[in-house]
Amino acid sequence: MWYVYILRSQKDGKTYIALKSEEKARALEKYLKIGSGNAFLKKRIL
Repeated sequence: MWYVYILRSQKDGKTYIALKSEEKARALEKYLKIGSGNAFLKKRIL
């Protein structure tokens, strides 16, 4: 079982994400590594 977690480290400012399903987790990780995915994360989620 997988869950969704979006965490921002206070130490280094990095963001960490975990998802409920492995398939969705892999797809989201791939998306967030591109420029538009990173911008989406910063604008909509954080």
